[in-house]
This record gives sequence, structure tokens and C-alpha cells, in this order.
Amino acid sequence: EVANGKATGYLRGHWDKELWGLAVHPEKDEYFTVGEDKLLGVWDIQTRKLKQYCILEEPATTIAISPNGKDLAIGCESGNFYIYDANTLKKKSKKKESVTKAVEEIKYSPCGTYLAVGGIDKDTDGFMHIFIFDASKGYKRIKKMKGHQSRITHIDWSTDSDYIQSNSQAYELLYHSVSSGAQIT
Repeated sequence: EVANGKATGYLRGHWDKELWGLAVHPEKDEYFTVGEDKLLGVWDIQTRKLKQYCILEEPATTIAISPNGKDLAIGCESGNFYIYDANTLKKKSKKKESVTKAVEEIKYSPCGTYLAVGGIDKDTDGFMHIFIFDASKGYKRIKKMKGHQSRITHIDWSTDSDYIQSNSQAYELLYHSVSSGAQIT
């Protein structure tokens, strides 16, 4: 509708290509979405309406929210990942020290101290990698775990944040110690 030369929008949401990431807020009745259209949206669960949004710098593939509900970690097709403030949707930092291609999975540890990042990253050693970042120290990279032969598709943390299990496109299920970075066989 156009009135007095101004357009009124009645509907806003993802509009182009694919929606890839969804993260539910740990305390509020809202969730966040990202996709190839570069939209980062905050949705109200009760009304099913878009509450807030911003446009990202590049297409996104995955999203995670910190257990305290303050930070959003957003993985992208380029291998970059970003940290956004979950309340203001302002970019806090951009990181490019992990996967060389698309970030397929990103997950905070239950304690909120660590962020695991995995995806498509076949290195010269022939393995895909999961990178662990210390969220309490400005998302500094602290571990590089290897073992998958194919792209990482899912990461889960143990409840004590000491171990991760991960899946790959080749149906591998691997376990790693966070403290040592070693694969547990």
C-alpha cells in the first residue's frame, strides 16, 4: 500500500534462495533465522511475526545462540563466521581462522565458554576439522580437531562441555576431548 508517497510493508521475511539456520532463544519466546538471502531475523514465537532484522555482509549457512542469550554465532558459505549481539543485532566481530569453505555447523558448549565450528575444510592432512574457540576470550581459537573424511554436518556437546560428538556427510560419528583436542576411539 502506498499513502502520501510512502510504501507500507505488511510482510517481511526471507525472500530469496534458501533458509539454512534457526536458533531458539534460551529464555525469551523468540527465535533467530539466517539464510542465503543475508537476512538475520528475530521472530516472535507467539505472534509468528518478524520483530527485528538486519542484513548480513554475506550469505549465511548456520546460526547458534549462546546459553546466556547474549551472542549469536553465524556461519557463512565463505568460511567466515560472525558474532552478533542477540539484542541489538549489531556485529561484534568477524572471524576467518577456521574452515576454508562453508561453515556447516556451529554450536556453543552448554557452559557457554566454547564455540565449535565445523564444515568443509579438507586440509593438506586429508581430514575435515572442527575448530574450538574460547568465547570468554574474544573467540580466540584454542583447538583444531581432525578425523572426518567428509564435511561436518552436526556437532553435539556433552552436558559438562568436556567432549563433543560430530557427524559427517559420510555418516561418520566421531568423539573428541575438548581439553586435549584428541579423537576418542
